[in-house]
Amino acid sequence: KRVYLDGQLDAEQPWTGPIFNTTEPIRVGAYGEGGAHRQVFDGHIDSPVVYNRALSASEIRQRFLERADYSVSQPGVLAGAVAQWNFDELVGERAADATGNGHDLTLFNHPTRGVEGPSPRLGPNGSHSFRFHGSDLYNPDWPVSFSFTVPGSWSSGLYYVRNRLVRQPLIIKPMPGDERRIAVLASTNTWSAYNNWSNSLYSKLPGLPNSHYYVGMRQPNPGSRLDVHTPGNGGHLVDAERYLYKWLDDNGYPFDLYSDLDLHKDPDLLDPYDVLMISGHSEYWTTDMMDHVASFQDQGGSVVNLSGNTMWSRVTFNEDYTVMEGRKYPPIGSSIPPSERWHSQEGGVLGGLLRCVGRPEHDIVCTGYAIGNGGANGWVEVQQPGHWVFAGTGVDLGTPFGQTGLNNGMMFSYEIDEVQPAWTPAGTQVLATGVYVNPTSHVNIVNCQTRVVTTISEGGDVIYYDHPGGGGVFGIPAVTAGGSLMVDPVMSQVLRNVLDGFLGPRAACVLRNGSGVNPLGFACTTMPVLGATWTSSVERLPQTTTTFLGLSASAGEIPFGGGEILIGLAPQPLFQQGAGIHSIPIPNVSNLLGAALHAQGFRIDMPAAPSFTMLNAQDLKLGF
Repeated sequence: KRVYLDGQLDAEQPWTGPIFNTTEPIRVGAYGEGGAHRQVFDGHIDSPVVYNRALSASEIRQRFLERADYSVSQPGVLAGAVAQWNFDELVGERAADATGNGHDLTLFNHPTRGVEGPSPRLGPNGSHSFRFHGSDLYNPDWPVSFSFTVPGSWSSGLYYVRNRLVRQPLIIKPMPGDERRIAVLASTNTWSAYNNWSNSLYSKLPGLPNSHYYVGMRQPNPGSRLDVHTPGNGGHLVDAERYLYKWLDDNGYPFDLYSDLDLHKDPDLLDPYDVLMISGHSEYWTTDMMDHVASFQDQGGSVVNLSGNTMWSRVTFNEDYTVMEGRKYPPIGSSIPPSERWHSQEGGVLGGLLRCVGRPEHDIVCTGYAIGNGGANGWVEVQQPGHWVFAGTGVDLGTPFGQTGLNNGMMFSYEIDEVQPAWTPAGTQVLATGVYVNPTSHVNIVNCQTRVVTTISEGGDVIYYDHPGGGGVFGIPAVTAGGSLMVDPVMSQVLRNVLDGFLGPRAACVLRNGSGVNPLGFACTTMPVLGATWTSSVERLPQTTTTFLGLSASAGEIPFGGGEILIGLAPQPLFQQGAGIHSIPIPNVSNLLGAALHAQGFRIDMPAAPSFTMLNAQDLKLGF
């Protein structure tokens, strides 16, 4: 037995046969024992070959000198080869046998394609080597031990599955035909990119300057919490977004929740919606996701961005969406070799910052990441107090807001985006600018090759943009914006103004008894679509007190003052009592805003005890 290194004999050992036939498959990068993978190889491999004979020393020397660089640009099969793998595909789960004998390799556990290795490939994609490493682990192949069918009655939103070890977030999409008017995007790509249960896009490889390029999508993700009320809780992943979900619920804005993968896979996903909302740390995007949002905007859809470091880096998925790939470039110090920027999924596209692969995030959200990376902590000061988004807030030029927050204490924290003239579309309006407690880091990408980091005391922008498609773009682009939304009255009013402006007139819900006093301390919020039909199921108990429900077009304001006429007082209400299903046409009176007497509604009999049930397809929510 002889071992050659760099074309020269390195070691030899006497050996005599026999050679046994075996049913074990040939393995490249691992040792087979009893049907299992053993002795996993750590290193790079390119162009392995199985010959029908032992090569001579001169043949081995010649192959070393040629680096076995047989590829699409340099075709050929080595003399005597019965199986030869050139690793030309760059995509997929197989490596073709170049001899035509059909001995294709099947890839296991996702070895990393397209890294620098022994064969310095030519062409734009650089090396085609595979990197094998014992720390590579994606998607545990556990057997199913428990299954659960999600009830069709569950509304769209964020749920948790809890076991002994972790609480796993679960996103429920709406049933087809039950969509609301607001779609909210959960930043699941970022949740996965930071998921270090086995390895993440931030896990460094032992002895190598770069990190893992792949992360499994079917594995536990322990980076989630539950408490959105305790000051300081939230971080930059799941809970950073849950503040927005709760605010929408509390303020009567029904919404549907989707994962990043939902948006990636479905170009028509946003068709039923008027508004798309992004929050938290929505860093990792596919270009398909961007295409689908751009189409939504071109058709009149509006975008609200409450995320920092938004659309920063490109990711791709394998064919069955079980593995996500990200090759971030330029990194700090530009440590990723240029030949390794090419993704091995979705056709070998160029990886890196989206703005540096011809897809600037500014085309969608008008701003780009520049500030923080964990050290920022600040608020914003108003620059355009007369803008319509500040209606009802009482702010003046320079008025601060966002000085409090449940996530890291303030509105602008962790990572923040800003207007960047090289990419931001003309016409973007800066409404407020960030001010920081202590100087923080500002990151500038120069020619998409290097990073220049400086120190600043102000920066980061609250923006508004009238999109040519007919909708708008509003942004408070910071990871911790949601934490301030829960407690800052100015920010809360601003977001109400923005959503009401994007959604159009809302029908306000007024619940009174005959004396004009809300019975039993009842709270009433609604957002039915004007001109649509509102269907309700009313459960009636024997002991009741008569109450009237009125719907009026009042731009989201509930008119408690004089001049209001409740439809329940009309001569012929739609129904007077009884349980069952009741439908009410809601007239489109958007041209009569403020004229509360133009309204429709019905009278219901409520139980004297606080136990009343009303279920509505058009999102009316009544509760104590």
